[in-house]
Amino acid sequence: VQNINTPLMRKLVRLRLRLAEVSLDTLQLVWAEAQARRQERGSTDKLLADYLQSLSDYTSVGLKWFTLKRTLAHTALAQLGTMHSLCAGCVDIRAQVLGLAGKALRLLAVQADPVHPTYYWEEGLSAIAELSNLTHLQTIPEDRASKDPYEDLWASRSAAEEHGRKGSDQQRRLVLAQRYLAQASEVLLQCVQVALGSGLLDIAAVASLDMVECTGTLDPAATCQFLALSQSCLASEMMRDVLFTATANTSSSQLAALLQLEHQLKQEGRMSTSLFASVEQRLAVISKAWQNLRVTEQHFNLLNEIPPTFRVLILQLSRDRAHLYCAAYERPKSIPAAKGKVLQVGGSCKVARVAVDPDTFSCLLASTQQFRELTQAEVNKEGLAPSSGTELESVYLEREGHSLQKFSDVLASMEEFLQPLFPVLRSPEARTQIPAAVADSGKSKGKDKERKVSLPHAQLEAADNTILIVDEHLLGLPLEGLSVFEEGMVFSVSREFSLQMLCNRLHKEETAEGPVKKEGRGKKRSPAKKGQKDTPPRLIPPDCLIVDADNFKYLVIVDPYEEAQGIERLTPVFVTREILERFRDTFTALWVGHLGNKHFPSQAEWEQLLGTCSGFFFYGMESFLSHILVERLAAMNLR
Repeated sequence: VQNINTPLMRKLVRLRLRLAEVSLDTLQLVWAEAQARRQERGSTDKLLADYLQSLSDYTSVGLKWFTLKRTLAHTALAQLGTMHSLCAGCVDIRAQVLGLAGKALRLLAVQADPVHPTYYWEEGLSAIAELSNLTHLQTIPEDRASKDPYEDLWASRSAAEEHGRKGSDQQRRLVLAQRYLAQASEVLLQCVQVALGSGLLDIAAVASLDMVECTGTLDPAATCQFLALSQSCLASEMMRDVLFTATANTSSSQLAALLQLEHQLKQEGRMSTSLFASVEQRLAVISKAWQNLRVTEQHFNLLNEIPPTFRVLILQLSRDRAHLYCAAYERPKSIPAAKGKVLQVGGSCKVARVAVDPDTFSCLLASTQQFRELTQAEVNKEGLAPSSGTELESVYLEREGHSLQKFSDVLASMEEFLQPLFPVLRSPEARTQIPAAVADSGKSKGKDKERKVSLPHAQLEAADNTILIVDEHLLGLPLEGLSVFEEGMVFSVSREFSLQMLCNRLHKEETAEGPVKKEGRGKKRSPAKKGQKDTPPRLIPPDCLIVDADNFKYLVIVDPYEEAQGIERLTPVFVTREILERFRDTFTALWVGHLGNKHFPSQAEWEQLLGTCSGFFFYGMESFLSHILVERLAAMNLR
């Protein structure tokens, strides 16, 4: 009977899940309100107030809230404990039960811990030092003057016993919090495993963020791993929604029909059926996009595959926008040492969490969006202006200065918002690598001279290539303009949707690197390289994405309706012609395409050109997606 799974039982389980979720949200809200009332006091005062806290100090209403805070998490756990026998065959329900149970245990750890969780995110050992002072409270005698020491002997002894009892209670709460935290970590890991195995990315993202709260700065490497996993799950889930929306027409392609069927099976809770498994397998075969959006347990190995010259910065807001998480990861670099050994130098992993104001962040987003809309409106007005010549150019320069001033205001607001995270975002200073050479006493002097010649000189480490991985709420901010990226040895700043997307891109380039190098050994030379014997070869930075210009075919579609007006040197046709002429000898000799409205491709020609070219850009007054069907573009498996 326990393994029976009926629609009514599933409905009952979902209702209990909502009850447990509301209980935990209420617990967090009550805890947040209590913390807001205690913000005026210092950290030492807070610890002392908790140490001297007594139930007799509460009012009747306060005592009810105090009792409610102590029972909400246990109520949620009691509801979740009755669901294990009711979620047989429902992987999504089991994953939700594990996630909520882990969250409840984590909140119990927060409630039992005498040290506030914020202290664990602070740098230094201030929290540990304050906690160690608690153990000495029971040994500090009271500084009081008494005329007759024998008269207050029993009173002082009872006071010492009271202090000792409260001190031992604090230690007992600390041990209990550690046990709760260990259980929460284990349950959340099980939730992540179940969710990733079944493709439940939204549940895996929430559980990973709870794991971030469990580890904190105590284990920066694990915190960085789970923060990156949460970001990858959120990004893949968002891209899945975009792909599902783009393929709403089931008659357009097989991919669209399978995506709609997969979504319907998920909505009906039939994820454990053989039909759902076959649909997932078929999607993985026919769609490269679906393959790239699948997040598995192999994600925990992705940070080890990041090139040493890459510095990954992860920024993510909590669901309520009350906290901002940040992680900076740099893989250690390997350098050769004496006797064929390899030394690991450099490398860092920093994590941080700061409290932010959701209203301030909303205002920042609104100002950024307003600047973008105003700039676009000014550009459109300038394009339709009938003026010409010197008058139009002066108006253009005036509007450009006005836009720069507005952009500076947006940057200043963003700098103020992200200021607490600058110690993590800031790039490390340039380090000098000095290879250590150990001379062997048994070697001859001739070999010593040879060894001195072969020793490399001290070299400065390569500049950092910073990769920004941010969530969807932060994507609209001009993060590249932060002043911290102008310091240190930052060579480039680029963006990526998630760590998984970055590694997928790097893996694709590595697979293409073989053919590129192989073709480079041939004797054929492209027209762009003929007659360029005196041109010095370009220095290729390490760990970059290599592009083979010989096999490139660029389709250049520029202003097909010739709608651009205004200054001639700023029109799309003029700008593109200048680019083609300037870089003809090095890049653009093999580019193919057309300018203006000489030829307008049909739907079949669009698909053929996009499927055969290695690179493409569109430059015009309208959106590119207005020329091609979105559902056909999604089914083309473009790389």
